Amino acid sequence: MTAPAAVSVEDLEFHAERLDARRAAEAYREHGCLVIRGLMKPYLPELVRDIEATARQSLGLLERAEKIVEGWRTPDGTLLHPGASQLPAR
Repeated sequence: MTAPAAVSVEDLEFHAERLDARRAAEAYREHGCLVIRGLMKPYLPELVRDIEATARQSLGLLERAEKIVEGWRTPDGTLLHPGASQLPAR
């Protein structure tokens, strides 16, 4: 039995702004995955805005959060997990 050939990130890595779809498809067929750098870059400002708004809303509801086994659940359904230092010892 022979060991599989080593795969580096360079074998899987492509850049959205200069994507060669044929090479990417070949890499995917060979390795079963791809890394496409910059694919979400055009959407980052909107994503950051939405994430920050969600965090503000969730933290604003923290005073009304219900304690549950997993941590706390706010009225909007946000699940907040305790930090590692607050987890029960096993």
